[in-house]
Amino acid sequence: MLLNRFCAGGEVLKILERRKKFSEKDAANIMKELLSAVIYCHNNNVIHRNIKPESLLFDSNDKNATLKVINFGMSEIMDPDMKMLLKVEEPLYVAPGVQLKNYDEKCDVWSCGVMLYILLSGTVPFTGATRNELCHNIQRGIFSITGQRWDAVSSSARELVKMMMIRDKAKRCTAFEALNHPWIKDICKEELDTTEAKHLLNKLRSFKIQCKFQEAALSYIVSQLTTNKEKRHIQSVFLLLDKNKDGRLERDELIQGYKKLFGKNYPIEKEIESIMENVDITGDGYIDYTEFLIATINKKTTLTKDRLIIAFNRFDVDGSGTISLETIKDIFKYDLNTSSGIPLKERHNEAKKESKELKVTFEEFLAVMSKLIESE
Repeated sequence: MLLNRFCAGGEVLKILERRKKFSEKDAANIMKELLSAVIYCHNNNVIHRNIKPESLLFDSNDKNATLKVINFGMSEIMDPDMKMLLKVEEPLYVAPGVQLKNYDEKCDVWSCGVMLYILLSGTVPFTGATRNELCHNIQRGIFSITGQRWDAVSSSARELVKMMMIRDKAKRCTAFEALNHPWIKDICKEELDTTEAKHLLNKLRSFKIQCKFQEAALSYIVSQLTTNKEKRHIQSVFLLLDKNKDGRLERDELIQGYKKLFGKNYPIEKEIESIMENVDITGDGYIDYTEFLIATINKKTTLTKDRLIIAFNRFDVDGSGTISLETIKDIFKYDLNTSSGIPLKERHNEAKKESKELKVTFEEFLAVMSKLIESE
């Protein structure tokens, strides 16, 4: 049910069955999003190990739908001292080294290469009358990119397939190298909307949460209740600022982005510390996509009363019509005693004498969240 709600566009496999073949532009756009997700996994020391059509879903039926990667049940944390073990259920998309238990994160690149092969040709790179024969052919790593189905495919696209499906993992390209291949970069080239980007970066610079309670509620609403349409323009700017495609903005990337938009002499270095302090919720020294989204999304259209009611009811776990600050603390692991600058803290201090646990009504919750709208 959840997949139907968040990935209404369905599986790539189903679309493949309907279309039989994608155009190169279609294939490049899918690979761009897939490889970006894989890079994010690898940069966080995660190997997916189960990339196949059923693991790739579209979030809507819109032509600009976003690709989602699922099925992380077979994923593994990278550990050079640990021997990788994996029971291969569907060998077609699995790199040769996986069957031999001699592989690294580049096994995901091979699987992406198989996906690209299918997207471009409408056929699979390996066949076999039996499972053993199929596995044997995959182990040999010999596939064809010639013939009638490939005649209309560009040499650049075929080159990328070969780079991603090199049998020797040491010679196989990385996900980052694949994403930055000229075939993908040329087809998927996007121009930065400077007006929109300037607007978002100015919001990033001026963003400031007044308390952890406010932050928790905003995080929930933005991540769970907003639509893809509301977030798409923010995602586009974020991806263009994220030069190394690791799903987070480093200080240097922020500096480059500000200087590109506001001029080389723009003194952004002096403001970076303030931006990191106010926007870097996790305190890891980076601004990830969720943090960027929280800081830059339109609060007036996001924090509607309907959504605030849903969020409040989510936190009102006992149905009492009030929220326990301890409940918020448990859900989000926040230290609510660091709150400052809002009536909640004042009431919290006063209530300590009368109650062991402060309860927040919907009216108080609404007042706190309204301050975010007022600061827009």
